[in-house]
Amino acid sequence: MSNTIVQYVLLRSDLLKELGWSVGALVAQACHASTAVLHLYKDDEQTIQYLSDLDNMHKVVLERGRCLLWDATCVSTFALSHLGCTSRSAGAAAENAARFKHLKYSALEPTYHFVPISVETAGPWGAEAKSLVWELSRRLRDRGCDHRSGSYLVQQVALAIQRGNAAGIMDTFEPGTTRNDGF
Repeated sequence: MSNTIVQYVLLRSDLLKELGWSVGALVAQACHASTAVLHLYKDDEQTIQYLSDLDNMHKVVLERGRCLLWDATCVSTFALSHLGCTSRSAGAAAENAARFKHLKYSALEPTYHFVPISVETAGPWGAEAKSLVWELSRRLRDRGCDHRSGSYLVQQVALAIQRGNAAGIMDTFEPGTTRNDGF
């Protein structure tokens, strides 16, 4: 699957809403653009490879006609500023961080599909981050990738959090201190 060539098709929702195009006209333009690109680059090695297996051609249509924009943050579950909410609800600090990210990027949200990826040092994920990973996993499975791809992604994020937690703990020791007790 790593050698699969994918053609991305961007559908502009503003053509439907603001300019009053019909769905048929929009689809016709998308088909025309896809065909034109294939014709213009017909001698390109990747185009030749893409066209060589018509039964397994892959296209991705970007959702809502907007590119995905994301920003990741990992907040401390046990920070004094978060203890009030995290002691009552697991993942509350991640949800607060997601709300702040939406505020930060509010000017870009009409143009981009923004998803805050917020996680906590103790492990909880924000709801939008979980939803994005679930959607990415589904799309990978639909394209023939390993059905565990989503689990692998979650494991990689969990390992990065654990490494960050370990680095934070190690930074509390005096410089030059060596630990020989397996820590």
